[in-house]
Amino acid sequence: MESLPQSDGTVVLFSTDTARWTEDFRYVRAVRPDAQGQWQIKGAPPGEYFVVALDAVEDGQWFEPEFLESVRDHAARLTLIEGQSQTSQLRLATVEPQ
Repeated sequence: MESLPQSDGTVVLFSTDTARWTEDFRYVRAVRPDAQGQWQIKGAPPGEYFVVALDAVEDGQWFEPEFLESVRDHAARLTLIEGQSQTSQLRLATVEPQ
């Protein structure tokens, strides 16, 4: 999965299955954009996910179920299929601290 340029922020990818909102790097991931403003997440298992670009996230906060619940309404939904890559254009969302 790749994005169109985004200069800052953190992209969080997380399963739509709330039972997988744990410290399992396979179903919950976060990345920062590279120098060109692109982000890339590799190796996520096939399935249904939410993806959201956030302006500010504390390190590791994406493993907290309450946090994921709070950003779910700002996220886009996507389906990852084995062997396929996807491109998404995301808008940077601002979420108030909990």
